[in-house]
Amino acid sequence: MNQEQNNILPQPFSRVHYNENTCTVKLIDWMKKIRDEKGLGFGDIVFDTSSDDEKRPDLLIFERPQSSGILCIIEFKRPSVDFLSQKVCNKVQDEAKTRKAPYFAISNFRELVWFDTQSGKEIDWIALSKINDLNLIEDIVYKTSIAHGL
Repeated sequence: MNQEQNNILPQPFSRVHYNENTCTVKLIDWMKKIRDEKGLGFGDIVFDTSSDDEKRPDLLIFERPQSSGILCIIEFKRPSVDFLSQKVCNKVQDEAKTRKAPYFAISNFRELVWFDTQSGKEIDWIALSKINDLNLIEDIVYKTSIAHGL
């Protein structure tokens, strides 16, 4: 082994594993950029860290800048999960009611479905991408497709 090879440090973070949480954070960044570029009037978009259990939604969209009122909560599931199961829908709707959010949405990074919290009726169904492997979330094809859907 030559001297140059001895000086190369291993790259412990060269391969990042993406899961729902890391991908949700990516989408938050993309959504904030879209909000700012288009001058949309709603408030901050944050990853929900209000509890350590699985009962919290993933993303909160606030009504207006500096507002504590939540406009929408969004739950993200892996592409392989039945993201619109009755159990998931009921859990997210209940959380939206508790937080007094007028809307909630559920997504598997392939599709995003928006609902009215009070009635539970579907408002919109948006195709986001054809992603199956969340490790590919930053691939230009998926990133562009998802950002366009948002």
